[in-house]
Amino acid sequence: MKKRLKRSRGGFTLIELMVVISIIGLMSSIVMAALNSARVKSDNTSRNQVAEEYRKALGLVYDANGGVYPNTGNTTFYCLGDYGTLGSYTDTLVCGNNLGASENAIVSNAVKAYLPSLPIGKTFKASGGNTIAGPLMGCVSSSCKSVYIRWFLEGAGQTCIRAATAVTLAGAGGGAGATRCDLTLN
Repeated sequence: MKKRLKRSRGGFTLIELMVVISIIGLMSSIVMAALNSARVKSDNTSRNQVAEEYRKALGLVYDANGGVYPNTGNTTFYCLGDYGTLGSYTDTLVCGNNLGASENAIVSNAVKAYLPSLPIGKTFKASGGNTIAGPLMGCVSSSCKSVYIRWFLEGAGQTCIRAATAVTLAGAGGGAGATRCDLTLN
């Protein structure tokens, strides 16, 4: 009688390989979700820091002008920042969340004395399709003894800087998936 030799297989079965690949895929999706969450938090921290810089600069303008902010003569919101660096975007669409806000020379020149680089918030696409950056500034009244600073954070229910009010935006036209921050000075 001949003895049959059993050959041992040195490889993995197809099922084993598929299980390993699916575990790696699951782990990578968890890591990617965590990285995206960290990116959003980092970007929102940057947006809050930009708003804080404008708060400080506008406070200095207020003190230097005898208790008046850069007076535009109306209550329209204007963009804070240098939007010439955004390439194909226009300041009206980006900084104002389609509110029709644009840059204003009176505001820009007054703030540039204390904040020469005029930073902008990092742009993001809200789930409503709007590209949003900010921040904005608007006088409470035509005398401009009090102003609003408004900016947007990516994601609903985000935390704004101290003393600012957070409003979660809803609806396709209003920047769904974003938090609007409003800060009143004086």
